[in-house]
Amino acid sequence: MKLFQTGGVEAGCVPRGSCAGGQVPFPQTRCAKAIQILALTSGAAALAAAAATAHGAEWKPIARLNLGVVITDNVRLGGVGGAGGGGSDVILTTSPTIGLRGQGRRLTLSALYSPVVRGFINESAPETLVNNLNATARLEAVENFMFVDARASIVQTEVSPFGGSTNDAALINVNRVESRTLGLSPYIQGRFPGGGQYQVRHNFQYSTFSTGAFSDSTSNTTTARAQTAPGTLVVPSVEYSHSTRDFASTRVATSDIARLRATFGLSPVFSPYVHAGYEDNEYRLSKISGPVYGGGFSWRPTERTRVSANIEKRFFGTSYQIDANHRWSRASFGLRASKAEQILPGLGGSNLAVSTRDLLDQTLLASIPDAVAREAEVDRLMLQGGLPENTSLSSGLLTTRITLVETINPNLVLTGRRDTLSIGYTWSRLESLSDAVATGITDPFTNAGVIFRRGFSISESHKLTQQITVVGAYSHTITTSPPTTGQQAGVEASQDSYRLTTSYALTPRTRLSGGIRYQRFTSNQANDFQEKAVLADLTHTFY
Repeated sequence: MKLFQTGGVEAGCVPRGSCAGGQVPFPQTRCAKAIQILALTSGAAALAAAAATAHGAEWKPIARLNLGVVITDNVRLGGVGGAGGGGSDVILTTSPTIGLRGQGRRLTLSALYSPVVRGFINESAPETLVNNLNATARLEAVENFMFVDARASIVQTEVSPFGGSTNDAALINVNRVESRTLGLSPYIQGRFPGGGQYQVRHNFQYSTFSTGAFSDSTSNTTTARAQTAPGTLVVPSVEYSHSTRDFASTRVATSDIARLRATFGLSPVFSPYVHAGYEDNEYRLSKISGPVYGGGFSWRPTERTRVSANIEKRFFGTSYQIDANHRWSRASFGLRASKAEQILPGLGGSNLAVSTRDLLDQTLLASIPDAVAREAEVDRLMLQGGLPENTSLSSGLLTTRITLVETINPNLVLTGRRDTLSIGYTWSRLESLSDAVATGITDPFTNAGVIFRRGFSISESHKLTQQITVVGAYSHTITTSPPTTGQQAGVEASQDSYRLTTSYALTPRTRLSGGIRYQRFTSNQANDFQEKAVLADLTHTFY
């Protein structure tokens, strides 16, 4: 039996004039919730703008318009035996990008919304809208005491790790779903009379999807931390965390963890620590309790180097987390790695992707000290070079289970007078820790015990002249799963993507681009496909 079929209804787009996923109308309750998220996001942005104005924030508006044409021989990414097949088409896209960034005395805001409206000349599908939103805000509600972090996102997420994927929103891809997340995190922090510090934070997150196959999910996490005053050889601290996750109006998981920590002040640049505690987890039908213990360190030998790491004994074995970064005058290297359980809503491992913007920002820190000017240069390099938002390929997946996720992501960005090179690698191991907690789309672990993913991506941007830039990009991913009991063979899927584009600056704010793309997907459990396309687009930056 095939784990994933190409063709069918795409879930990551909304037909014009309807609140729906793909071509299937949403139930009214899901429509209402989607509208509520949009209203909450808009309201939060309005409040943030008002607060920033009151505190004299300096705003930087962002406004761009992209008009594109894609001539493809496989608009549905279908292959031999695929439902609906592939089919050629000419796709017209219109993508306005609007955003706002500002930083005041008490408020920091960054919001970017980039919808893509696509129309099909051969009527492969109705005119549809594909949403992309990334917004974060931080408000100091009470000076030096109460703070609020807020975030909202709409992303196109891969459904099955064994199906083909594409980053091009113009194509129809049944293996794609629109994921919407709204988060709010109020917290208080301060100092005790003796110099110690405390923080109490509540984190709320609500997620919904553009298809009824995945129900809405809600998570709530409350954490409390306190430590004594620094300056002694040993600085004790205590922390407690209580988390709940609800899925489809059903309580799926609760988790309580308490830890006592001792941090050793050996030097200003190196701080090791050890900790011990107890955890009590209830994952639907099973309850797991036991001691936790481990240690870690933070190390910052220079302004250019930062390393933090920890290791801990947990109920599933050993967990760890590594976050390292080093920058040179024209390069930046980042490494993120971790092993931990992932509880619903599950996009296992995807949060570990290293931002290309962050690496470019760190690389340019020495040459462009001013944050506003540096941010503008990062935007220019990203747009002109067609660089990906993340240097690593996605290592996450949607699942209705509690999973053990191990991910390693090293990344490198180099910039020169005429070149920008971005290299990323991803390795991940995902294992189910529970039974499925909901029905719907075939869960990737239904016929797979352990899933391995590894991938490599490289993007090179070369500036031939002041007006002409050539960009080449290649990515390769392999997803495998060893055979389980009763299976004669495991699952293996691989995908390669090649892209070559040339852009010409008509004016300092207007750029014309053209290029070609080829991608190939093969699998022993899904329909293979190939896609060849000619691309052209015109981008004008207003702000």
